Amino acid sequence: MTITVHLHDALSLRVHRIFGHVTMDQFRRLAAFYRSIPSLLNFDFIGLVDVDSRASSLMDDLDELRHVFHDVHATSAFSAEHRSVWICPNPAALPALSALLEGVHTSGDASEVRLIASLAEASPLFSQDELEAVRSWSNFRELIQIDD
Repeated sequence: MTITVHLHDALSLRVHRIFGHVTMDQFRRLAAFYRSIPSLLNFDFIGLVDVDSRASSLMDDLDELRHVFHDVHATSAFSAEHRSVWICPNPAALPALSALLEGVHTSGDASEVRLIASLAEASPLFSQDELEAVRSWSNFRELIQIDD
C-alpha cells in the first residue's frame, strides 16, 4: 500500500520502506520522483520490504519495471559504484523481487545489488553505524510517501 523514501544525509544513505500490496503505478510515481531529484541516486541504498508485502501483481510488469528504473539510473550522474541491498523477510515476495533484480550487474546500473532476508545480513556491505542508524531510524528524514 505504501512506499516511503528516507534519507540520512551524514551517512549518504537512502532507504525505501515498502508496506502491503505495491502496484506498478506506485513504482512509476517513485521513478518520477527520482527523475525530479536525480542527485538522490548518488546515495547508497537499502530497500526494506515489509514481512507482509505482496508484489505478485508486479510479475506481469517486470519488463516495464526494469526499463523504468534502468532509464532513471541511466540519466543520473553516478559518481561511483554504489552499495545497494534489498532486505526481504517475506518468502512470498522473494520471487518478484528476485526476478526484478535479475541481471542488474549487466544492465549498466552503477550499483552492486544484493537480496537478503535480514538487516543483519547487510553487515558485509554496510558498516555497523549505518545498520544501527537504520534499526533506530536515527537522523533519517522522510522525503516522500507514495500511497496506493
